[in-house]
Amino acid sequence: MKFLKYSLLVSLLLWVSASFAQNCKNQNTTLDMQQCADIELKKANSQLNGVYNEYKAILDATAQTQLKEVQLAWIKFRDLDCKFFSPQDGSFAPVARVMCLTGRTIQRTKELQQRTKCVEGDMSCRQ
Repeated sequence: MKFLKYSLLVSLLLWVSASFAQNCKNQNTTLDMQQCADIELKKANSQLNGVYNEYKAILDATAQTQLKEVQLAWIKFRDLDCKFFSPQDGSFAPVARVMCLTGRTIQRTKELQQRTKCVEGDMSCRQ
């Protein structure tokens, strides 16, 4: 019985995921746009976390602690910045905010990726 419930749950999740993927190619409503924007933000956050962990791994313990503090401050800045610069009213406001968060997250991922490829002697990098 548990197997059947589990199988049904997995099937439902796969169907929902496929539906969202199709909606992202052909967004007709604000809800579709919000769902797709949320999916993109989740992807961007996942990529950022991967690069963050890659960069953190090449740092010493002190620098790792400092990086964590910097990253937490950056997340707070990103969230406040997007809240301030996104529309406050209207049905598209939440979509615009998530799109802002995604853009800033992609930008931060690129910054940290550059830091993982520092050349010895590059004073703009920390390793």
